Amino acid sequence: MDAMQISTQRSMTTYDPNESDDQFCLPANAPQSDIVFGKKLNFKQMAYAIHEKYIREGSDWEINVSYRVRRSMAALFESEDVWMKNAPFDDAAMLYRLFNRCVVEMTSLIRSAFSRFKQTDSFMILQNKSKSLKSVSFEAHIPALGSIESVMEEDVKETEMHRDEDEAPDEALDINLTAMASKSDSVDE
Repeated sequence: MDAMQISTQRSMTTYDPNESDDQFCLPANAPQSDIVFGKKLNFKQMAYAIHEKYIREGSDWEINVSYRVRRSMAALFESEDVWMKNAPFDDAAMLYRLFNRCVVEMTSLIRSAFSRFKQTDSFMILQNKSKSLKSVSFEAHIPALGSIESVMEEDVKETEMHRDEDEAPDEALDINLTAMASKSDSVDE
């Protein structure tokens, strides 16, 4: 079984690499995030704020991600104090990849729905009436992350690196954020 097959089994939906390479572009006048562009927060504080606003169960802007991902993130962001002391995420590369799984799952969920919407009369009418919608499309390539396939393959490799032989299959599919959080807990003790 190759990495792509494993990845799509782990995902809430599947990704078809044969789908057209549409693009998704936000207009230049789209509002900017207060978390990122507002108060002067460091990157770990921004990550915590993003989790609280979009990923925490019951948050006002809760995104659609799997239970596994949400559970792993909840363990990682147990409290702001615990999160800020989580030494592995002082590393910029670790922090940079923190929300990759969320992005992949949301992208995967919206691709097929958006493809269907583009075929409707409503979309055609909107596209003909709006200059900004003339170029609206959606792509599987996210510049900050690389392709969805590469993110999924990276996630599979990371999971396989940390898999124990006695581990239950369901646990083996879990992303390793919880494991990283527990490593930082043992460092603090």
